[in-house]
Amino acid sequence: MKKSQLKRFLTDYITDNKVQLIVAVLSVFVGTVIGSLSAVFLENAEYNTLGVYIDNFVSAYNLQPVNRSEIFIHSLYNNFKIILFMWLSGIWVGFIPLCFLQLGAKGYKIGFTVTALVRILGTKGILFVGVSLLPQLLIGLPILIAYAVFNTNSALMFNRIRNHAKTKISKKELYIKNFLCLLGTVLIMVFCSFFDSFVIPPVLKPVCSMLSKQ
Repeated sequence: MKKSQLKRFLTDYITDNKVQLIVAVLSVFVGTVIGSLSAVFLENAEYNTLGVYIDNFVSAYNLQPVNRSEIFIHSLYNNFKIILFMWLSGIWVGFIPLCFLQLGAKGYKIGFTVTALVRILGTKGILFVGVSLLPQLLIGLPILIAYAVFNTNSALMFNRIRNHAKTKISKKELYIKNFLCLLGTVLIMVFCSFFDSFVIPPVLKPVCSMLSKQ
């Protein structure tokens, strides 16, 4: 696809889905803010416990071999859980809030993690966050936002078909589109899980080594 075609496609996509994109991005933003505030207002006892856990994690990560298969399975489980709830939101309009709640929960985890790590590790925590959350922020989160928009439109279209017998799009076409979009999202999130498990650990190890010496 040429740059001009890609630009036109993105422009049309944003224009056609402006409301859905705003709600999706706002869900992530609100979740991130709440997560950050939760980390900021942690009780001293909870903060100290979290600090000890992170210090132990950094030290152990540097000294012990990383179980990449376990990380991969855990990452897959978390990603599939989010995708499942999002997929349900595309079946019936009543489930649409599930989609945006999942985005809000994702934002909460990111906001809490980033704020807590920066508070505990200082400016070096930014480096840790940048390395460990890179695939989620650059690939996973945008894909989930796009999938949320698709499922919102899909649920509205299914509802339109149920209410109006004469429609240009058949249920079969919608089911095919739904399946293909689900498959594409799953494959991309599997890639993100693979990246988290087999690419990030070797890069994160020297970062943890540096942090353990501070």
